[in-house]
Amino acid sequence: IDMGGQTSHTAILARSLDVPAVVGLHNISKKVKNGDTLIVDGTDGEVLVNPPLAIRKEFLSKKQKYNDYRKELKKTAKLSSLTLDNVSFSPLANIELPEEVNLALSLGAEGIGLFRSEFIYFQSTSLPSEEDHFSIYSRIAKEAYPHPVYIRTVDVGGEKNLPQLKLEKEPNPALGLRAIRFSLRDKDLFKIQLRAILRASIQKNVKILFPMITEIEEVGEVKLHLQEVKDELKTKRIKFDEKIPIGVMIEVPAAAAITDLLVKEVDYLSIGTNDLIQYYLAVDRSNEFVSYLYKPLHPSVLRLLKFIIEAAHKGGKEITVCGEMAADPLCAIALLGLGLKKFSMNPIFIPRIKKALRSLEYKTVKRVIQKAMTLRTAQEIEECIIENILAKHPKAFLMGQMI
Repeated sequence: IDMGGQTSHTAILARSLDVPAVVGLHNISKKVKNGDTLIVDGTDGEVLVNPPLAIRKEFLSKKQKYNDYRKELKKTAKLSSLTLDNVSFSPLANIELPEEVNLALSLGAEGIGLFRSEFIYFQSTSLPSEEDHFSIYSRIAKEAYPHPVYIRTVDVGGEKNLPQLKLEKEPNPALGLRAIRFSLRDKDLFKIQLRAILRASIQKNVKILFPMITEIEEVGEVKLHLQEVKDELKTKRIKFDEKIPIGVMIEVPAAAAITDLLVKEVDYLSIGTNDLIQYYLAVDRSNEFVSYLYKPLHPSVLRLLKFIIEAAHKGGKEITVCGEMAADPLCAIALLGLGLKKFSMNPIFIPRIKKALRSLEYKTVKRVIQKAMTLRTAQEIEECIIENILAKHPKAFLMGQMI
């Protein structure tokens, strides 16, 4: 793909569909012709055009080794999610389609940590009805039961501009009418979605997640609309979970800075590291020209995450990471060392992260990350984790990412 970065929505969608892909290749679409033979190596980020036979054989062997590795990883699905010193953690799944639920559970997911509800809009050229929403939410809740399902309200804008919503062009869409801002402007669509989620909550395993919260006032407005919808359903004698948990995404630096205040307003928190890092480091995550500056292990990012996680714990609230950091072994180790226990990711990466964390002692990870927090650069932190953890457990940390 010509444009994009590793955490762009195009890359995330490719991973969710288990399709090997390489992004940020500039003008490759103009260089490749119909009939060309391509090798797409998502592990190392390479695309080879019309490679010689010897290279093809080499990559066929590499592909077989990769498939064998994934088969071996799947054996961890039914094993307990415990570190060597019996500290529990929870691998959860990020999904876009209801068809992914059974796959996620078969790979060891202990729930759906993020359902990206905006993908419902991609399935039709018209706006989905309340029944369309309800049908999908209830199916996911039933198939995932008794495991939890976190349904994020529609997150559109930015890279996800849906034609049927007829959104106006904005000079800087990443900082514009996105996610909860859109929902609070188009209250009718918002209430349609809330009604459908509440109706599906009869399974008692559904939670509502509100994206891109920036201030306390937004939480108050969201609660007001939710209560209005609850009252409507009560009037019609439609059953729902009256105590349905609500949470907010921490993906804007302003929200991160008031985590200690937000925990008093909601039942749980979810850190969206993709956008949070983008906004915090002022790096467009879909721009390959500055992608080298997008560093999840940047000291400032880890300090911010530490503050968020500790604020959630002090407030007695559950906290999850549902960004791409959760699927990266180095980052997952850092998050575990900061006290995080819930990791939501693309289902195909759950076995890898589960195997990695099962091979470690929590007390050792905590000690190493405490040391890493004193270092000055992302590279120094990465080297610290590799030297003190990965190098000592080589079999648990094989193979790179597919994209």
